[in-house]
Amino acid sequence: MELSPMAMRQLREDAKLSLRDLHNACGVAISFLHGMELGKGNPSIDTLRRILAVYGMDIAIVKQKEPTVL
Repeated sequence: MELSPMAMRQLREDAKLSLRDLHNACGVAISFLHGMELGKGNPSIDTLRRILAVYGMDIAIVKQKEPTVL
C-alpha cells in the first residue's frame, strides 16, 4: 500500500476516526496530521509508525540497490 495523502485520509475515515481521535491515539499534532492528509509535511519514520500502529499496521522499508554495471 502506498502511503499517499489520500491513502492516509482513507485509512482514518475507514476507521471512523476524527483527526482528534487519531491525535489522541498516536500523539501526533492535529495540525501535522491534517497537513499530511493535504500532502504537506515530511513525517519521520517514527511518526509514520506511530500513526500506522493505530490501524494495526507497520511500514516496510526497502532499500534499492544500485544497479551493477557490467
